[in-house]
Amino acid sequence: MHNLMCGASIILGNNGYVWISPLVVEHDLSSRATEETPSTNEQPVSREDRETMGRLRNCIVALAKQKVLLYDTSIQYTYDASLKYEVKELLNPEVIKEITETAQQMETN
Repeated sequence: MHNLMCGASIILGNNGYVWISPLVVEHDLSSRATEETPSTNEQPVSREDRETMGRLRNCIVALAKQKVLLYDTSIQYTYDASLKYEVKELLNPEVIKEITETAQQMETN
């Protein structure tokens, strides 16, 4: 699991699947879950978190369309490059090309 700086967590599966969730805070192993601490599945996801997850999803799709390998860093750089666009604009082919090229340049620097 990778906790990204954008405020979400991702799991990059060996089978090609990608799981995106709100930021998962790892608790100390000595602490036990109680009835007072609901699990992540029971908490509502905020609008901001949903937008972050949607942006991440579109960035991952953009990287896949450009045949760029998925790493936590390539996803984070693409996310950073995508911030000047609305989430729905990230599916535009010209935007896909721009944000993935920008992310690749950021990785090489």
